[in-house]
Parts: sequence; structure tokens; C-alpha cells
Amino acid sequence: MKKLLTLLFLGLSCSAFAQTVKVSGTVTGSDGLSLPGVYVMEENTSNTVSTDIDGNYALEVSVGNSLLFSYIGYKTQIIPVTG
Repeated sequence: MKKLLTLLFLGLSCSAFAQTVKVSGTVTGSDGLSLPGVYVMEENTSNTVSTDIDGNYALEVSVGNSLLFSYIGYKTQIIPVTG
């Protein structure tokens, strides 16, 4: 019984860690130029980052959530994270 509970606990903890993914990319405008300072947020969390001078970002997010991209003068976009 003790071994079974240990295996169950290990299995659950592994599946909990497998639910996040590292998402990275470059944000560009319609003209193809990179956009520095774009606000990238995992929706419904406080997990946020801004793009660097070259428009690059990296963020660890939960699969099934969405990323919200916001920048002054542009329409906010919400992109689902599918894994």
C-alpha cells in the first residue's frame, strides 16, 4: 500500500510539472519591424514580461491558458497556448 501511494504521488507531481511550457518569440508590426516594450501577459495571472529592444520575449505559461499582447497604438491580441 505504501509503494502504491508513493507511485501515485510521483505520477501526480510529474503531471503537474508537465502542464507548463516555455513560450518565446518575436513581436513585429505589420511592417515587419520588431516592437520593443510590448506587454505580454498570461491571461488571468500576474505572469508578465515585456519584449526587449529586438521584440523578443520568453515566458513560462500553463497549457490551456492564453497570452495577451498589448502595445500602445495597436489592437490587443489574445493567443491561446496549445502546447
